[in-house]
Amino acid sequence: MRIEGSVALVTGGNRGIGREFVRELLARDAEKVYVAVRDPGTVEGRPAVVPIALDVTDHDQVAAVAARCSDVQLLVNNAGVNLVQGLIAAADLSAAELEIRTNYLGPLALCRAFAPVLKAGGGGAIVMMVSILARAAIPACGSARRAGARRRGRPPRRHGGGHRARARRRPQSGGTGVRTHAALVTVARWGAGVPRCRA
Repeated sequence: MRIEGSVALVTGGNRGIGREFVRELLARDAEKVYVAVRDPGTVEGRPAVVPIALDVTDHDQVAAVAARCSDVQLLVNNAGVNLVQGLIAAADLSAAELEIRTNYLGPLALCRAFAPVLKAGGGGAIVMMVSILARAAIPACGSARRAGARRRGRPPRRHGGGHRARARRRPQSGGTGVRTHAALVTVARWGAGVPRCRA
C-alpha cells in the first residue's frame, strides 16, 4: 500500500524496532501515526505522532482503541514480550501465559478489531512483526509463542464478515541501528477488493 498520506497505528512504538517503524513511516510522509503503548508518556513528541494508551492483553482497551482510531489504514502489530523462562525450569506458567497473551492473543485481538475498520476505509494492510525465534526451537526464548504468531500471520482466503486478505512474508535483519536480531515481517492486505490470499 502507499504510505504517503496514510494513517498508521504501531503497537509498542516507543522503543526498539517499534520506534524505527514510527520513524520510517514519518520519513515516508505518513499523515498520522498512532503510537499505542502502555505508557503514552514514553512516546517521543513530534508532529503527526499521536500517543495512545493500550495494553494489548486488555481486550476492552483494544476495542476502545479501534473505535477511537477509526481512520487507521495500516496496523503494525509490533508489541511483544520475552521473559526468557525455560519451559520446564520456570517456577510456574505465569511467564508463558503472559507471553501467549501478549505475543499471540494480543495481535489476534487487534486484527479482529481493526479488520472492519480497514474494510470500512476501503482496504488497508496489517503488518505482523515476528521474531526469528518463530523458526528456532529455543525453549527459554518463547519460540512456541512466536511460531504461533507467525502462523497466525498467514490469513485464510476468507475471513468472517466478508473480509479478504493476502499476505507476503519478508525476512528482515536488525540493520536499523537498534539492538535486535533478525525478524519475520508478514504484510497482509485487507479489504473487500483483495481477490485472493497468497502466503
